[in-house]
Amino acid sequence: AITRAVNAQVSAGAFGGLLDLLDAAPPEQVSVIEHVWALVAAAEPLGLLLSAPRPDHALIQRVVVRCGSAAAPALLDALDASPNGSLRDRMFAHLSSLGKGAAPAIAAHLATTSPLIARELLATLTRISPPAPPVEARAFLTHADPALRREAARLLLLYDDTREPALAVAVRDDDERVAYAGL
Repeated sequence: AITRAVNAQVSAGAFGGLLDLLDAAPPEQVSVIEHVWALVAAAEPLGLLLSAPRPDHALIQRVVVRCGSAAAPALLDALDASPNGSLRDRMFAHLSSLGKGAAPAIAAHLATTSPLIARELLATLTRISPPAPPVEARAFLTHADPALRREAARLLLLYDDTREPALAVAVRDDDERVAYAGL
């Protein structure tokens, strides 16, 4: 009966109501909560919510929190598909809220996205400070776009093992903002 009810709610797109029920469930009902969440997660609610004409960002944030770092790929895909600057800002905020666990997905996405989004992803990585510097960021130290070089330098200067090489490249950069970031 629970499975049928959850599937009906999922089909109706009533993710908010389902999350309300999960949040209100007694903690001793862990197996039921996990079962219901598995049914909801199987419907990939984040992808559906992100592709809505008018995304409900409060609900998206609730799903992001429940999914944890597993939400990063859907958020990154939504970033690439979004022409809207304010929507992108929300996606970056959701990514930042995931913390260090999202860093591998963000770093892997750097090579496949537009320079504009890559710059913001580098800034997001700087904000969340993953435990190790992403190898993918090093290529951006010599990118043609100075904004990308600057963000890569800022990120790589945070880590002991990449600080000196990043510093050496940044202070010699032709763009004064990149050199300033190195200084």
